[in-house]
Amino acid sequence: MGGKMNPKRLVFISGPSKDHTFILSNDEISIGRDSANVIAISDVSLSRKHCVLRRDGDNYVLHDLDSRNGTFINGAPVKESLLRSGDKISAGDSVFLFLAEEAAELDTDQVEFDDSLTHATAQFRQQASFT
Repeated sequence: MGGKMNPKRLVFISGPSKDHTFILSNDEISIGRDSANVIAISDVSLSRKHCVLRRDGDNYVLHDLDSRNGTFINGAPVKESLLRSGDKISAGDSVFLFLAEEAAELDTDQVEFDDSLTHATAQFRQQASFT
């Protein structure tokens, strides 16, 4: 293997495209009912142009395109949001996961992920050094 990371992808877990996986290779991935979209889903609860994922460096940002029924990440309505691996995106009857599996080689980044935990550990170490 050439050491290539797993590509970022969308895995559809419910809705008309259930069990499909879409590899994110474009700078902009539009999602909607219209066949002109990069991901076209025949779902009447989707707007013709529902939302778009735009590449921003190594990340993707989801933008709702003023869709009729809204776009949700992990159950919360969003207009614009940076996607994190494991985010569950709902649009119309479709639910899909955003997966970015570089995590295997970036374990050190996950340590910084929860700031409160890091600070608590640092304080504990300082107190322990007084004994």
